[in-house]
Amino acid sequence: MAYWLLKTEAETFSWDDQVKRGSKGEPWTGVRNFTARGHLKAMKKGDLAFFYHTGDEKQVVGIAVLDETGALEPSAVVVCCRLMEYQWLPKRLKLNGAVCLESLSSEEVNKYLDSGGSKLAALRDAVNTDPVLQELALTPLMLSIMSLACQGAGGDGLASQKGGSLEERRKQIFGLYVEEMFKRKEMSSLVFPKEKVIGWLSWLAVTALWLGAAALMEAAVGEASLRQPHPQLLRQQPRMPR
Repeated sequence: MAYWLLKTEAETFSWDDQVKRGSKGEPWTGVRNFTARGHLKAMKKGDLAFFYHTGDEKQVVGIAVLDETGALEPSAVVVCCRLMEYQWLPKRLKLNGAVCLESLSSEEVNKYLDSGGSKLAALRDAVNTDPVLQELALTPLMLSIMSLACQGAGGDGLASQKGGSLEERRKQIFGLYVEEMFKRKEMSSLVFPKEKVIGWLSWLAVTALWLGAAALMEAAVGEASLRQPHPQLLRQQPRMPR
């Protein structure tokens, strides 16, 4: 038998609410912290749990007996834009369902840009005259980033550089996006220099890509690589800038 501590806000679900459920009990839902969810999965039938009220009380108000194992709330929705990489994985996440986001239509893109009025006028003109931007705008995430990056004069920057590849255009859009975010946060309030912040963000982005490639390689070569990383991965691992 193990002993656990279950915390709850009395206003949301109190000990009195638990008692009212009687022998039927109540699933412990609303847990989003992955460490806490791991503990819930480790609980066994018959374990005891101290029922703790957070907030003003901050005290144990009862003891509950666990009558189910791993009875968790259904997983939240997981959104992933890299469907092909996920389909390559030999092991899949156990989800109750999945949502596949489809590309937008040209009519939907135009309607969205029209709703932005004068703020997105330059971007709308750039998209309407550039096939590469039209293709990028069909992705909901890229359209959102473009609208944030190109409000006002930012759209003129896109319009002035035509004929680039998808990758070149994507880099340009993200560059405008980063600059726009720095404008929104006053430079005088930055704790670190702008160049260092951009360097760290770039390192995070490269590391995320590296970890994704590493996960695919780990899955491909088998469990042995989990204990001893592939030497090629060690050579390519990005280093954090100082």
